[in-house]
Order: sequence, then C-alpha cells, then structure tokens
Amino acid sequence: MKEATSELARSFDDLASLGVNYFKNLFKAPEEVSIVEVIRVTQFFPRFIEEEGNDSIMEPVSKEEVEDILKLMQKDKIPNPDGWTLEFFQHFFEFIGDELVTIVEDSRHIRSIYHPFNATFLALIPKSDLPGSFDEFRPISLCTCVYKITAKVIASRLKPFLLSNLAF
Repeated sequence: MKEATSELARSFDDLASLGVNYFKNLFKAPEEVSIVEVIRVTQFFPRFIEEEGNDSIMEPVSKEEVEDILKLMQKDKIPNPDGWTLEFFQHFFEFIGDELVTIVEDSRHIRSIYHPFNATFLALIPKSDLPGSFDEFRPISLCTCVYKITAKVIASRLKPFLLSNLAF
C-alpha cells in the first residue's frame, strides 16, 4: 500500500491537483520494460494468422454482429457520459441499428474511434464511509456505449485467435 501524503488541500484547486498527481503516479507505466516482460506478453498473441482468419477479422461489421454484442452486454448500469444507457440502444436497435453499424464499421475502417465517442470520464468511488486520502478511492472509467460496442466487436473478432494461443 502506498504511503499516505500529509499534504492538506485548502481549496478545490489544491484538492484537484493532489488527485491528479496521485492517480497520475499510480497508473504511470514503468519507465523501463524488461525484454522478459515483452516476451511474456507477446506469447499470448499469434505469430501469424492464416488468410481465412485475416479475412474474418477484416470483413465488414454486420448488423447481426452488433445486435449480438448488444445482447451480451450487462444491463442496468448507470447512463454513460453521453447520457445513453445500454437499454436505449437495445430497445431502439430496430430504428438506430443501421447507423450504429455504420459508426462501428467506420471506426474499423479508419482504425480509430471518432473523438466524440472516445470520451471517458473518471469517477472516484469511496472504499470507506469517510475517506481521508486518495488511497481510499477506487477509480472507475465511464465510457460511451458506442465506444463499448465498438471495443466489444473488436474483442469478439480477436478472441478466437488469442484463445487458441493460450497455453494452459
């Protein structure tokens, strides 16, 4: 566990600065990564993918694929930063499905998620009733539903190739 800082915040700006510095340091990537760590991580990825596998990854996103992803996603969550819940997308998929598929397919095609959908808010959830330091908060990220749907389409396409490479 990290040592608590004795620094006190005397204003909102002080508190914000302390929080930013605390979590920036907490989630900072190591400055040096050993070759052993790199090799360990790369062993989870296939050395190559056969042409038929590549074709399945690169095929256009279908409406059925997006609808299947929506059905698998966890419901009853709070609204995302965009204000939309997963239930909204599921309930109105008949009307917005084509546009949603177009957004996901465009993201796949340009290899980037559009900036408005790539917004993420961080929220701090207290671990205790009266937190006294940032050690006593759990940060969570709130992503837009479109971002989550796009990420899950990508993950579902890669999953068969990653699973076939895991050694149990």
